[in-house]
Amino acid sequence: MTTKLDTYVSSGSFAADIERFYPDRPVSQAAPGVRPEQLEKLPASVKKELLALDALARAGKVPALGKNPGLRVGFFDFGYSLAEDLGDELEEVFEDGGKPLELARTAIGLADNGGGVMFCLLEDGTVAGLSMESFHSWQWYRFDDLGTFCWVLLHGTAVGDDKYPVEDFKAKVAELDCALTAKVLLPFSKEILPPLPEHLEDMPAWLQ
Repeated sequence: MTTKLDTYVSSGSFAADIERFYPDRPVSQAAPGVRPEQLEKLPASVKKELLALDALARAGKVPALGKNPGLRVGFFDFGYSLAEDLGDELEEVFEDGGKPLELARTAIGLADNGGGVMFCLLEDGTVAGLSMESFHSWQWYRFDDLGTFCWVLLHGTAVGDDKYPVEDFKAKVAELDCALTAKVLLPFSKEILPPLPEHLEDMPAWLQ
């Protein structure tokens, strides 16, 4: 049975793990954070998680995470709105329309992986990567919730710094079935990930 992480942030576990692994690491420079209008369509449980992360970011308690200084995952995109930034150009950027454009209208930016992919919270509570340099295309794989995204980001970094057991990390990522998304989030070596599943041949239903 999979242990859900959908309350990992709001329960205080994320903050406690940050303190355990990186009490002295410089914090990520966060954007002003989420705005009330961005919360309107989110389910109550998702809103609670996002507000908990927002509080941590505003308090300067979320460190820059990643394998090396050049690939730190920074929360400077936190609260970013594609619709607000692109305005009338949003439909031009997502010129094929459909579901990708619909998702872009309400996506809430979380963090950038330093390699051109911004991770966004979607209305249904999942977290998906958006390739900012590849015609604004959505990655086909996503995290089930904000807690899973934060857990993988923090613990994956801790594994690289020999602060968390690699076998425990591999087992949890396999349990959460998010190895392909984790590989996009951080440039993990194969040694710290479970066996990667086959890539999808067809666009997943959530993007159709």
